[in-house]
Amino acid sequence: MFIIRIAGLNIAVENKYAGVARRCRDYLVGGGSYDFSVCAGEDDIAGEISAVGVSRAAAEAASIYRAICERLPEHGAYMLHASVVEYRGCAYAFAAGSGVGKSTHAKMWRRAFGEDARIINGDKPVVRWSSAGARVYGTPWCGKEGWNINTSSPLAGICFLERGEDNTIRRAGRHESVERLIKEVYIPRSPGAAAQLMPLLDRTLREIPVWVLACNISPQAAIVAYEAMK
Repeated sequence: MFIIRIAGLNIAVENKYAGVARRCRDYLVGGGSYDFSVCAGEDDIAGEISAVGVSRAAAEAASIYRAICERLPEHGAYMLHASVVEYRGCAYAFAAGSGVGKSTHAKMWRRAFGEDARIINGDKPVVRWSSAGARVYGTPWCGKEGWNINTSSPLAGICFLERGEDNTIRRAGRHESVERLIKEVYIPRSPGAAAQLMPLLDRTLREIPVWVLACNISPQAAIVAYEAMK
């Protein structure tokens, strides 16, 4: 067992394979106290292998993160399937369907703004609400590129990406925002946890601007996005 700290929460992980600990090495903390513990059962591992066809170690890692995501809403948090870029002290989350290019767009921020733009997480960050607002946190689960930083930043906007020849951005309406956001958030299997998630999503839609960006793969796409969202 080891303890990691994600989104300000100490989480005890009961693992079978060393690969999980290696994945989480930048998030390890000492001490024995924790907010909750997680593990991956044999059925969870087998189900992951059947669905994705990965090794047992990789299946355990995915199952453990799913177990973490099940517990997040009770602590005012949830997992958002997005790439998150931090620039000038604010975080911007970019979500898209498979193959649309959220990772490519995140790289465009580095090309447009240099090292001042940091990719906090490439795929599965955590959003956590408090009285001070929403912050987005890096996690060890971050997509095939491995982009993650053990840090957090205030969430200033959520942007849904679409392919386009030109770079144009618009604010999404309430109904569209609900439809798009619900597809990119981990919904717990537990009815109780799912019920705790709903007020968090409602607050997100009330307080965080939601955008839709039609973009190509040029650095200008990042500039257009930032000028609108800043």
